[in-house]
Amino acid sequence: MKQFDVKLSNLHQVLSSLKQFVRPNERYILTLKPWAKRTLTANAQAHVWIKQISEHTGENIKTVEARCKRDHGLPIALSGENGAMLSWMLARCRFEQLSDSQQLKLISAMEITRNFTTKEHNDYRDSIQQFWNDQGLPLQYKD
Repeated sequence: MKQFDVKLSNLHQVLSSLKQFVRPNERYILTLKPWAKRTLTANAQAHVWIKQISEHTGENIKTVEARCKRDHGLPIALSGENGAMLSWMLARCRFEQLSDSQQLKLISAMEITRNFTTKEHNDYRDSIQQFWNDQGLPLQYKD
């Protein structure tokens, strides 16, 4: 199942994206429903998803949390207010040269998402949701 955030402003883009899922001579049902209000706190929602991702991948929660921080939070943090300092610190640690497990250990000890603005945290959650929806794990906002 594929989900799209449909607005009048992106309707053309959504329709173009849908074309890749439609096969000739097959019929589909398209259901539209109002976007659900996000009622869990930002951190609580992220933790719900991390648990779901952990169950889906078989990785432990701490590893999934670190992967989310590295893969989705770090790019946002690097473009943020303290991005230059963070970039310098990562370069000093030769972050890019570390193995996956070493990177995850290091990122676990860093405050990446803690100081996010509301917009940055929204971008962080949207990035996680989009990535995992594309991987076949439909992450939903919980009431």
